[in-house]
Amino acid sequence: MKNLIADTIEKIKEKNIRPEPRWKYLAKKYSNWLPFFAAVLFGAAAFSVAYFLVSELDWDLYVAVHRYSLFYYLSLIPYIWIMPFAILVFFSFFGLRKTENGYKYSFLKIILLVLGSLIVFGGAMAFSGLGGKINRMALRGFPGYGKLIVTKEAQWSQPEKGLLAGVIDSVSKNSIGLRDFAGEKWQVAYGDDMVVRPSVNLKSGEMIKAIGRKEGSQAFHASEIRPWQGNGQMKKKNNQMNGRGK
Repeated sequence: MKNLIADTIEKIKEKNIRPEPRWKYLAKKYSNWLPFFAAVLFGAAAFSVAYFLVSELDWDLYVAVHRYSLFYYLSLIPYIWIMPFAILVFFSFFGLRKTENGYKYSFLKIILLVLGSLIVFGGAMAFSGLGGKINRMALRGFPGYGKLIVTKEAQWSQPEKGLLAGVIDSVSKNSIGLRDFAGEKWQVAYGDDMVVRPSVNLKSGEMIKAIGRKEGSQAFHASEIRPWQGNGQMKKKNNQMNGRGK
């Protein structure tokens, strides 16, 4: 035993081994957590934007555009954000495994911890409005980004598929003057059988969404009118608009 201790001391002297400062040990220890926290942060941001985009869309329009519901749903998923989210789950998993006690946890526990962290922080970002802000920044900063996602505005700017939205310019007995998001003016006609959601406010300056069919270069016939924000409860109001003047 004495020889072992002596040999160890001799080797320490020969190799000039010195104890590391505590700050260096702590720096190495906590630096192993950086990949995990970075992946969680960016993954949560991706989750918040994906949630924002998904929550803004109308998911019941597959009948209006004459598509199977499954294919319609798949076309609305924001893959540009879902894919980075999945990749960051992968990196955060291995980042956590490299921490001091990460090896002690099973694969399932780490995955649950990673997913839980991403969803909790991502949900907090989404409900604070950060997801929408990140999305707007991406739209302004990256010209091609808008082509990779389906926004609410894009979803309702398809008059050839029966979906039109914009700001009301005027309201008459049988038609609405509408200005779409591109600044184009439309004449939206309707009949007594048109469905109007209860929360629709049909007056100049209000934003609405119309389901119907395109009848000319700037003419549209509406079978249903929805408020821009939300859907409201479905209800038929046959004569709601007939008493409104310009």
